[in-house]
Amino acid sequence: MCGLIGFLSADGTAPSVEPAIAESLTCMRHRGPDEGGVWFDDDAAIGFRRLSIIDIDHSHQPLPWLDGR
Repeated sequence: MCGLIGFLSADGTAPSVEPAIAESLTCMRHRGPDEGGVWFDDDAAIGFRRLSIIDIDHSHQPLPWLDGR
């Protein structure tokens, strides 16, 4: 099963927690060993781990834009 972690901010401090979100993904590796990543802007930081079951080569979920697409 995939894993998701996030942080919301009302004062623009979300980028400051990006390292903590990225570090937490190592603890969540069992939730999705196939892929992981972090996305953030001023108001939110989101990390995910992906478990591929179907279409391993072509499905980059849940954040497909992390690789620039």
